[in-house]
Amino acid sequence: MTSKPSWRTALLRALSGLLIAGLCLCLVAPSAQAHARRTAHARRAERIVWRRVVLDRHGLIQRPLLRAALRSLKAHKAQVTDWDRIAIVDLSRPSYLPRFYLLSLEDGSVLSAVTTHGRGSDPDQTGRAVRVSNVQGSLASSTGAYVTGEAFDSLTHLSRAIRLDGLDPTNSSARCRCIVIHEANRMDGQNYASRAWISAHVGNDGKGQAGRSDGCFAFSDEDFPFILTRMTPGTFIYAGPTRLPQWTPVVPPTDCCPEAALPGGASQTAHAMSGG
Repeated sequence: MTSKPSWRTALLRALSGLLIAGLCLCLVAPSAQAHARRTAHARRAERIVWRRVVLDRHGLIQRPLLRAALRSLKAHKAQVTDWDRIAIVDLSRPSYLPRFYLLSLEDGSVLSAVTTHGRGSDPDQTGRAVRVSNVQGSLASSTGAYVTGEAFDSLTHLSRAIRLDGLDPTNSSARCRCIVIHEANRMDGQNYASRAWISAHVGNDGKGQAGRSDGCFAFSDEDFPFILTRMTPGTFIYAGPTRLPQWTPVVPPTDCCPEAALPGGASQTAHAMSGG
């Protein structure tokens, strides 16, 4: 006959079981905790925080472009006076898509609009910018940081316009070139950034495309009033990406355009026919 184990033996067995279970938990728990920490860190890394505000939480702006814009904003902060919002322009996107992003620095929200690029950046009229330039007469878009200047009535563009000052070597000639924000008006009454224009001008890829400016950021008549009221003097704008090749065309040397020096300026009606 076998005798029943004493209560001491049963207690020792129970304690041994608890000890083994505890050792297993000690081995497993650090691995699970480490995984949880890595996951949380990855999620935090996907967010870009500015003054404790999560910017663009829905990921509308390409992350490398957003980071480049924030680095540039920090570098040029002395020239910025309006800190309510910034604008980021993604020239890698086709012209029929919204690519001018208004990013609130107060709540991180993003609003977007279609904007044009220069005819010199899109010589084959494909709807995509393939190069940029800082040269007067290139009619191309420029990448880099800008700060908005004064608003004025532009006879050239048949609308209100906002002057831009380039802050980088890639766009330092912006004011001299009369690179401005304006409504995409033509003398025939059409707007070459409007939905109607984009739908009517389909490229070889089957996609519509906005018309081309002379390097300015031009907007539809629907979007421009909204943009105009928010691009107050001293607002930061960043246009990228920097991977777009710099183009140096051979053009005759010219003076700055009249509207660069004179508010209201002289009329240059030829420019008002821009738009493809």
